[in-house]
Amino acid sequence: MSSNEDPGSHDLSADVRTLLFEHIESYEQLEILLLLQRNRGADWTAAQLSGHLKISDELVAESLSALQMGGLVLGRRERAPIAYAYAPVSLALEETVSRLAAAYSERPVPIIRLMSSNAIQRLRTGAMRALAESFVLGRGKNRG
Repeated sequence: MSSNEDPGSHDLSADVRTLLFEHIESYEQLEILLLLQRNRGADWTAAQLSGHLKISDELVAESLSALQMGGLVLGRRERAPIAYAYAPVSLALEETVSRLAAAYSERPVPIIRLMSSNAIQRLRTGAMRALAESFVLGRGKNRG
């Protein structure tokens, strides 16, 4: 367990921890996903989500894009503006989101702390990758 991680986060199933690490990078994404999941079958425009959750249009757009890429949300382009709905690509993913929603409604703090820990880990990994790439690029310059 990292020093930033909440001991309660270990009560979460491995699939929920993986979902949070791989697909939910921000509190905005989490709130949008859970709202759409609670209202499954309903379509929401980005503007409606922004107004309902009091999140900027830009953050809503970024969050919806990430959730779509993660196979959690579907943007329906049949009408303008685009309408978004909860649409996990698999039953396993849907069950994981249900476990996340239940855990978040019962004990949100461990999930928020785990998300913070995940964000720090992503930053560290990105910084290490950038440093490694700078050495690789630096070697190429010295050969010329």
